[in-house]
Amino acid sequence: GWHSRGTDLGAFVDPLVSAGYRVVTFDAPGHGQSPGRRTTFFEIADVIDTLAQTFGPLHGIVTHSFGTPCATFVLHNGLRINRIVCLSPPAHFDSLLSTFSQRLQLPDRVTRKLMDMLERDFGTDLGERVSTDTHVKKLSSIPALIIHDRDDRTIPWEEGEAVAKAWPNARFVLTKGLGHRRILADSEVVRKTVDFMMGGSRKGSNPQ
Repeated sequence: GWHSRGTDLGAFVDPLVSAGYRVVTFDAPGHGQSPGRRTTFFEIADVIDTLAQTFGPLHGIVTHSFGTPCATFVLHNGLRINRIVCLSPPAHFDSLLSTFSQRLQLPDRVTRKLMDMLERDFGTDLGERVSTDTHVKKLSSIPALIIHDRDDRTIPWEEGEAVAKAWPNARFVLTKGLGHRRILADSEVVRKTVDFMMGGSRKGSNPQ
């Protein structure tokens, strides 16, 4: 996720290794111990694709927040995996921009200027190209588990539900009391993730 690092997903490592998987994680450019102070959606997507080519074939991917559209963008463009778990995912580019603007308390005119700059640099179709719900419509061959918390104040849980509805082969799980970040350390979320990676979960919404 944005402003995150690979170790933030550390709770998943030992259970996945114990289940027989090798785990590869990374700090995105400008994050954690990676050099630089800036990055873009497309740079992070390139990192995911490079890691897949270096360490693959990959069985599955576990993502959090902003990491989800970066990963689904790579899948949309041809990367093949067996399964993916998406924690607290945004559905739309507009919601990502809104979250970013609210966090920095940007005035509306600054947000509009930021959008103009992004479209100038990356194209006027940027919103469609980087929106998770656009990518996943063509990922019916990849089973997905979407987990989102009802008390997430960063990305509303309805965003995760929208991703699951747009994904032809997705299961949606709604948790409570974990927020946007505690979901990464919850033992039940970890258990569901490992179980799903091993093939223990099936399609169908199952809010809890």
